[in-house]
Amino acid sequence: MSVVTNGRLLYIAHPTGFQVPGVHTKYVEEQIDLDNVALNGGVLVRTVALSSDPYVRIRMRDPKIPSTFPPLIIGRPLENYGVGVIVRSEMPEFKAGDSVYGFFETLDKHPEIPASVYVGTLGMPGKTAYAGGPVGTHVIEYARHTNPHLKIIASAGSPQKLEVLKQAGADVIFNYKTTDTAKILAEHGPVDIYWDHVGGEILDAALANMQHYGIILRVATSSGYNSEQVGLKNIHAMIEKGLTMFGFIVGLGEVQEKALINFKPETTKLVLDGVIKVRETKYEGLTKAGEALAEVHHGQSLGKPVVIVAEN
Repeated sequence: MSVVTNGRLLYIAHPTGFQVPGVHTKYVEEQIDLDNVALNGGVLVRTVALSSDPYVRIRMRDPKIPSTFPPLIIGRPLENYGVGVIVRSEMPEFKAGDSVYGFFETLDKHPEIPASVYVGTLGMPGKTAYAGGPVGTHVIEYARHTNPHLKIIASAGSPQKLEVLKQAGADVIFNYKTTDTAKILAEHGPVDIYWDHVGGEILDAALANMQHYGIILRVATSSGYNSEQVGLKNIHAMIEKGLTMFGFIVGLGEVQEKALINFKPETTKLVLDGVIKVRETKYEGLTKAGEALAEVHHGQSLGKPVVIVAEN
């Protein structure tokens, strides 16, 4: 082993709107001795791939503001899901050469699947889709595979993304930036099951066009991550139509734990068989991590945004 350059992306300021690389995050480098750097009972990991996820914006806040998600700390590196390989370990449950995922769990990586897939399709976003939430094309392909009779209505904000939705198996596609969502849902609805990641006006349109006794699954309110939340005018539909709305964070709660029991073997097979396609926007090098985190909020990524830090 030897002395190497260790890159870090620091969190340096709380954003009030959209985050800006160099203003709210800063890339820095330091030299570390792989043989002698103190582990203090922990591990030394070579990071291979990192995930860029919209929810990180929720953590970019003053610690005094309450949230289920813990705040990022000014002056410290950003935290998120990743895949790495153990270089040295002072923890009995890990040894050099082990692959690890997320916030340090052992990863049984399939040799034919790139590490980056484990922060996307086979990671937290994939688990969310599998357990019942909307994460990109994964939920369309999985729903089409398991319930081929469903009529799937999907929206995106660019022609390129609409084409991807079509390829994934959506029956009706539309651009929510240029088309009235309520009119589309009125034409092709009513909606029995609505998977919601954005909240705001889109959720309000869905409420107005839900089938009686329909179900709404909510995993995020991304429309309010960088601006003030928009209120709901059609919330009365919850009562008048006898709707059920579930909100969840992947992996939390007994129901989700049971739902995810077969996630890894089933989804791994679907990926290997090509039933679920892996679509990624790759950012090469940790120097691009700030850019990856910012662009995920501007709809510029076609597929799951991942930061490739090192070779598999």
